[in-house]
Amino acid sequence: MMNQILSRDNLIQAIKRVERNKGSHGVDDMPVQNLNN
Repeated sequence: MMNQILSRDNLIQAIKRVERNKGSHGVDDMPVQNLNN
């Protein structure tokens, strides 16, 4: 199950979903734009 959660495709899909929803940075204070780096 962890392999599915941490798969590259799943993480990319999650980032795109956060960007579409104009998500803000969380407890780590990391902006969404930094996730692609």
